Amino acid sequence: MRSRAWTASVLALGLAVGLGQTRRLFAQEPELVPPILTAAEHYVRAERYLLEERYEEADVELQVAIHKDDLRPAYHHVLGRLRLHQKRYPEAIEEFCRAIALDPFEIEVQRDLALAHSAVGDRESAVNALREAARVHPNDARLRYQLGSLLDGMAREDEALQEYVQAIMLLPVYAEAYRALGRLYQRRGNLDKAILFYDQAGRMNPLDLEVHFLLGGLYLTYRGDFAKARTALEYVHQADPEDFETAKLLVRVYYGLKEDDLGEGMRRCAGTLATASGKASEGDRLLIDDFRPGTRRVRAEALLAPREGEPVAFEIVAVAADGSGSPPDRRFAVVRGSRWSLVERTSRGDLPIEEFGEPPPPYRPVIDAVLEVLKQEKPADAGAASSPADPDGESGRRGGRRR
Repeated sequence: MRSRAWTASVLALGLAVGLGQTRRLFAQEPELVPPILTAAEHYVRAERYLLEERYEEADVELQVAIHKDDLRPAYHHVLGRLRLHQKRYPEAIEEFCRAIALDPFEIEVQRDLALAHSAVGDRESAVNALREAARVHPNDARLRYQLGSLLDGMAREDEALQEYVQAIMLLPVYAEAYRALGRLYQRRGNLDKAILFYDQAGRMNPLDLEVHFLLGGLYLTYRGDFAKARTALEYVHQADPEDFETAKLLVRVYYGLKEDDLGEGMRRCAGTLATASGKASEGDRLLIDDFRPGTRRVRAEALLAPREGEPVAFEIVAVAADGSGSPPDRRFAVVRGSRWSLVERTSRGDLPIEEFGEPPPPYRPVIDAVLEVLKQEKPADAGAASSPADPDGESGRRGGRRR
C-alpha cells in the first residue's frame, strides 16, 4: 500500500510540474523569426536605399542579392553604378562587364561602361564600348552623338563629324548634334558652316541660350550683320538679363546699327551692366571699335564703371598700323571732371583737346575729334617744339573747345 501511495504522489507531482511548465510556455511571447528574403526583394530594398542615398546599406543588399542570384544583369548593373558613384572605377568596370556578358543588348550598361573607362583615362576602351553598343543598336541617335562627343574630346574631329552627321540622319531634329557640329566647324575656322548649324540648333531648341549667344557673336564679329546679331543677343538678354557678356556684346551691336550712340547702347543694357561691380573690376574695358585710318591702327574702348555700369571714359589708342612703333603711339581718353572732356594722355599729364559737357558724349564725335588731331601727326610729347613762354606747346588746345 505504501509503495502504491508513494508512486501515486510522484505521478501527481510530475503532472503538476508539467502543467506549470505548460502554462509558462503558453504565457511567453512567441519568438519572432526573421523572414527569408528572396534575391529580388533584396534588390528592391537596395533600389530604395539608393533613392534615399543610403549607399552603404544599398551596397549590402546588392551583394546579398547577387550572392543569391548571380545571373541577373540588372543586379550587376546597379552595383556597377554604385561603384561608379563611389569612384571605385575598376570594380565598376568589372560589374558592367558581367552585366553585358549576361545581356549584351542592354544599351545603358554600355554607356555606363564607357563612362567608367573614361573616368580612369582609358578613352580608347570607352570608344570601343560605345562602338560595340552602336553595332548592337545601329539606330540609336543619342548613342551616335555620345560617341561623337567622346571622339571630339580626343581631337579625332573627322570621326566625330561622321558620328554627329549619323546622329542627325537618324534623328533630323537632334538639336545637340547640330550645336556640336557648329562648335566643330567654328574650331576649324569654317565660320559659315558654324553659323548654319548654330542656326539650325537654335530653331530646333529655342531654349538653348548658349546657341543663340554663339550665333549672335558670330554674326557680330565675323559677318558684321548687326541686325541678326541683335535678334540673337536680345533673345538671350531678355531670357537672362543677368548675363554680363551678352550685354557687353549688345552695346557693340547698338553702335554698329548706327541707330544709337554708345551711351544709348549702354543705357539699354544698364540693368545688366549695373551688376559689373560683382563681375568686373575697376578698369575693365569693352572693345567698341578697331580700324585703320592710313598709317594708324585705332582701337577704341569703353571703361566700365563698377557701380553704374556706364562708361566713365572712352580710351582711344592709336598705334603704327605695321607695329613698327613709327609713328609713335598716341593715347586719348574721355574723362569726367566738372564736365566730360577729350584729353590726350602724355608723360606730362592729360592735355585737353575738346570739352563736351553732359551727358557723356556719343562715340562718333569723340573719334572724329581724335582723327582730326591725328591728321597733324605731331606727338603730344614733342616738347622740343614748345617755346619757353608756352612750355606745354599746347596753348591753342589747352583751353579746349566747348560743345
